[in-house]
Parts: sequence; structure tokens; C-alpha cells
Amino acid sequence: MFGFGPGFGGFFGVLGRLAEVLGTVVIAAVVVGVTVLLVRFLLVATRAAQLYVDRHELPKPATERRSYAPEPPAPTAPAAPAGAPGLPPRHRPRTPRPRSRRTPRPRA
Repeated sequence: MFGFGPGFGGFFGVLGRLAEVLGTVVIAAVVVGVTVLLVRFLLVATRAAQLYVDRHELPKPATERRSYAPEPPAPTAPAAPAGAPGLPPRHRPRTPRPRSRRTPRPRA
């Protein structure tokens, strides 16, 4: 005799082989299902990550070179002497004063 003895014989042997095949098919289906779900998740997550990067990407740098050094001052015209004859004094407009600071009485 080989192995651990005669084991199941006849009808029970067929049932044992059928259970073994059925169990193998179920395990293979579970492995395939989990693989499909993993691939689907990775595809969706990759697409979502790409959309996030596109939306939150830093702006592209300008093509021209910019210098942050201060610009040289513009040339100014020579100032007129303070007491130059012929120029009228500056006029500064006055703001009008309110007429009354009290609130008016209601009329009866």
C-alpha cells in the first residue's frame, strides 16, 4: 500500500475530488477578483493623483529673465529758485464749515 491507506473509495473519492476542484476554482476566482480590484484602484488613484498635480502645480517660471535690482532713478528737471519772481503763491482751497453742529428740532 502507498501513502496513508486506502482513504475514501468509490463514491466518496469522487466527492472528494469534486470538492478539491470546486475549492481550487473558488480560490482562483478570489485571487483574480482581488487582482482586478487592485489594478482598478491603482488606475483610479493614478488618475486622481495626476489631476491633483495638474491643479496644484506651481506656475511655470517666466521665459524672460527678470532682475529684482532697483531701477535707476529717473533724471529730474532742475528745481526753480525759491523766491523766483513772477510766480503766484500756491492756492490751497479751504473746506467749507458745517452750518450747525446741533441737530434741528422736529417741527410740530
